[in-house]
Amino acid sequence: MACPNPAAPCPNNKMEALIHITLNSGDARISPRSEVPDDIVEILKPLVAAGDGEVAGLYVTMEATDTFTLGWHPGISAVRCYVAKEPSPALWKQAQGEGSEPTGPWLAVRLLPDALRCTTDQIMMLGDAERCVAWAIIETLPN
Repeated sequence: MACPNPAAPCPNNKMEALIHITLNSGDARISPRSEVPDDIVEILKPLVAAGDGEVAGLYVTMEATDTFTLGWHPGISAVRCYVAKEPSPALWKQAQGEGSEPTGPWLAVRLLPDALRCTTDQIMMLGDAERCVAWAIIETLPN
């Protein structure tokens, strides 16, 4: 069953999409859950619960239950990501989001200075990785 609002919980209480915002540029897009393979989310859930880890050369560090960094080298973060399953004005402010907080679940990403150390291919992979980790967090957080 398709949701009337793709970035809101459905009647089956499953979210079908999140709003993915790049804070540096202001770009935003609706990112359907279907873009992220279930097996990848399942691989990431224990890493999210553990607080950090490495998958396929990408280092994930949970800074809080709703904030994480990604980078291609240990201790060197290329992006900081903020995930809200439901409205969170305090998190939007912490992320330094501009304007009104998005409605529905959202992922706000800020490129960090060490992103300049990444290759073009690594930068391109970060967007997919951001969404995969975000969905692992959303599906791990209590309702």
